[in-house]
Amino acid sequence: MIKYSPFEGLTSGETAEIRSCLCPIEKIYGKGDIIMQFSDKDRNLGLVDSGTAYLIRIDIDGNRSIIDYYESGDVFGKMLAPESEIDAYYILAKEKCRISFFNYDKLLSKCKNNCIKHTVLLNNLLMLTLKKAQMHIDILSQRTTRQKLITYFDYQRNKNLSDTFTLPLSLSDLSDYLSIDRSAMMREIRNLKEDNLISADGNRFTLKNSRYTYADC
Repeated sequence: MIKYSPFEGLTSGETAEIRSCLCPIEKIYGKGDIIMQFSDKDRNLGLVDSGTAYLIRIDIDGNRSIIDYYESGDVFGKMLAPESEIDAYYILAKEKCRISFFNYDKLLSKCKNNCIKHTVLLNNLLMLTLKKAQMHIDILSQRTTRQKLITYFDYQRNKNLSDTFTLPLSLSDLSDYLSIDRSAMMREIRNLKEDNLISADGNRFTLKNSRYTYADC
């Protein structure tokens, strides 16, 4: 999986120019801070400059779920999130985060120089959103806990270009993101270790085999 950047294809000078054109507002958030609560009037996109943030859903019964997570280079906003008249969504800082906020309407409008940089940025944002959605759908469509874990680990391996990687989520949050019971997930991680498909030390994992070579459980 390729890690796309919102500014892919732009030089450092062009990136600085488009940032200046869009006049982003930069803010710092501490662990546990609410970065954004979605509302009909919210027309901002957030770009994660550093840190990790969660997209949280609260359903009608008050249950909390992690729908997505955002690392450095990822973007979020009401326009890029699921819509629901029942559930509530908000962005939560998993750790200290630095976020740049861009006005969505200003991003869509052409600047006075009619430059191509806006088009490149919009295309990159679309690609980022599609790739993240495809990844999560691919993971959730797997039939077993083992398949979900291996698929997720395989994405992490490709993203980090290494068989060894550190998870961006705690194991508790990972079970939420994968929509599986935490106890069942921990049992399956132990089984994967015993089958010599992975090794793990805390949140640091080594994937020893491809997602296409494991057996269903």
